[in-house]
Amino acid sequence: MGKGDQEFLAIEQLARRFAAELAATSLRDDAYPFAPWNTHNWQLAAELGLAGIALPESCGGSDQGTLAFARMLQVVAATDASTATVLFTQALARATLLALCAAESPQPYAMLSGQASDPLLAYALYDDPDEPSSTLVARRAGDNYLLDGEAAQLACLPVARACLVTATLDEPGAQRLVFLIETAAAGVQVSEAVVTLGLRACPMADLMVRELRVPAAACLGGADAARLYARAAERFRPALVALSLGVLRGSFDLAYAYARERRQGKKQIVEHHMVQEMLSDMLCVLDTGELALPAACSAADGSSASATELVALQELVTAACARATTDGVQLLGGNGYMHDYGQEKRMRDAKQLQAVFGSSASRRLSVLERKLRADQE
Repeated sequence: MGKGDQEFLAIEQLARRFAAELAATSLRDDAYPFAPWNTHNWQLAAELGLAGIALPESCGGSDQGTLAFARMLQVVAATDASTATVLFTQALARATLLALCAAESPQPYAMLSGQASDPLLAYALYDDPDEPSSTLVARRAGDNYLLDGEAAQLACLPVARACLVTATLDEPGAQRLVFLIETAAAGVQVSEAVVTLGLRACPMADLMVRELRVPAAACLGGADAARLYARAAERFRPALVALSLGVLRGSFDLAYAYARERRQGKKQIVEHHMVQEMLSDMLCVLDTGELALPAACSAADGSSASATELVALQELVTAACARATTDGVQLLGGNGYMHDYGQEKRMRDAKQLQAVFGSSASRRLSVLERKLRADQE
């Protein structure tokens, strides 16, 4: 076994131990926002360095690459997709900050007041990175900027110390800027937590700002901010695929064990032809996705994959996983709809993951639009 294989194995074992901790509270945590957010999960993940697996060592990460990070997410998501999505969001927000900040500023949180070195960050996870839905408008005011408007559906916002948001500069050209702002700043208002279909323990809320004055240092990336922001998100699409595959793995494992354990008439449920077809379909999606994942992660790390290819992979796998987890519910019969079994939660989580980086419908159309643009260039 090579050094790289040993490192992968160590990360997988670490992820399994973390997932075992989550198993005891996963269903209870799904009651958020009608129950408190489980801060222990994030604190433990931060101590283990899980969100920093793909980040450079100079910024507190372990620089293991996208595939190691994706494998970790896949293991965690099989038990609790919400916590895995929090890890995904934090890693993405940090990677975006690093891409936006100058090389001489390895600690992009330095502009935040106080001493917290590892704050939770909010990010517009459900926006298309190329076309953010934020209505924030920025106006120059001397050495500062004044921000007004709203940014909807920011992941982790109810529990975040700061948020990464896009805004349109109120000048000719309508340049897209990116800001890092503190959620406790005067002029910032955070809505009540939004009750989502799935991933409920990855809390979401809307941000409203009125005449918020921010220093020029909080405007990141300069004139290239929009491109850097979108490029950082592209690199994380394979990790998002791993999230969906993890949810499906949890659904398949439970359905398969249930079908082998339960009997109908004089034979196991798994011996019935229709049950075998449904389990086979789930397994085909898993095997195909896991086969494509390493190549996608390697391409994302090396910037050799086109944005169109990564978007297409995300759309195909997340949609297939959402359909397959529906079969996972049906394979448990009436028990599949019971919250105690966790199967209906996986179905909701898989459907919610389809909305990451924009709607499924717009993503499908963007695949062709990207090709048309590339052919015209």
